[in-house]
Amino acid sequence: MKILFLISDREVTLTGGRFLQFLYRLIGHQVTVASNSERVLSHCDPKLDYVTKIIVKPQEYPWTMQQRDKFAKKFINAFHDIKLCDDMVMWKAEAFDDYLWNVSQFVYPQIEGNYDLVLCPTPSQEESPGHLIDEFFTVQLFKAKRDNTPICGIEILPVQFIPNLFPKIFDYFFIKTQEGKQFLVDKFKINSSKVFVSTYKPDTYTMNSIEDVYEHYLFKTVQPPRHELNVLLMNHVQMRDEMKDAVKALSELPVKVNLIFGLINYAVKELHENEIIKELLMPDFGKYFKEIKFVDIREIPQMLISMDAFISMNYMTIFNWCKKYNIPCVVYDNPTNFKKELTDIWDNKKEQIGLSNVIDQIGDCINAL
Repeated sequence: MKILFLISDREVTLTGGRFLQFLYRLIGHQVTVASNSERVLSHCDPKLDYVTKIIVKPQEYPWTMQQRDKFAKKFINAFHDIKLCDDMVMWKAEAFDDYLWNVSQFVYPQIEGNYDLVLCPTPSQEESPGHLIDEFFTVQLFKAKRDNTPICGIEILPVQFIPNLFPKIFDYFFIKTQEGKQFLVDKFKINSSKVFVSTYKPDTYTMNSIEDVYEHYLFKTVQPPRHELNVLLMNHVQMRDEMKDAVKALSELPVKVNLIFGLINYAVKELHENEIIKELLMPDFGKYFKEIKFVDIREIPQMLISMDAFISMNYMTIFNWCKKYNIPCVVYDNPTNFKKELTDIWDNKKEQIGLSNVIDQIGDCINAL
């Protein structure tokens, strides 16, 4: 698909630069990133050879007071029958500002070319974008609607504050919460099949305007694989046979499993944990996994955010911390129950919705027309 991605400096600032991470989700498509800010384009990864960058600069178009009066008459003619309430028509309300908010002194050129889809951040009344940003998006969205190009709005600030006009402009939405989806469906009668809620953690955080220091650090350095299962299994001093059974069960799952083994730093007399694992566990582990990564217990918090499941032989206090970041925790019971729980986790992961999934589904809708 040919995708036009509209980005201004505002979205990059609100998300601390994370918004540009969406470009990595668009691999396999022809992507044009258009912005009115050179700073935004300078932050795009030059290694993404499927991305073309376009800077769109405004041209000043000063108008006289006589021209303003003509604009005002056109505005009144166009909106004379629209009422804000029973005794107030729209054009009279706008007259309080002398229509200056409706006439710009700057003009942006339209981006040439035909596209299959336009991606654009959803506007919000919570924070005004400013005239130049507003006009940049307005011109490009107007062209997209005229060309019948589908537009997908990506939420940054809550959609509960979206201006009333825009739900009619966007054809699809990619947002953060089920509450936001329900709001769009209830208030604006948006078809629920056109509103996609992110359930893929990196994409949800990419849209977040509030920084979480822990997630920010890790999502910047770690991208969990979408088609594999990352599992962290904690060592246990006594339950070695159960751990062997758990590892065997992991190897029988219908998905590639990346096994990370957590060390707890213990010793039995002169034998260290590493030597015990090498002698007693690795001969069995090696039958099922050619490669196992070992991490020290001090590294566990850094590793967990990229894990699809945290497995232990008994309940651990860190389970409470995992709950905060929606990391599934499994206490090994028996092979049958254990495999069922991990299979459910894998099924849930397959059903996670990220921007790449949304693009594919929109593409299917376009092709079906």
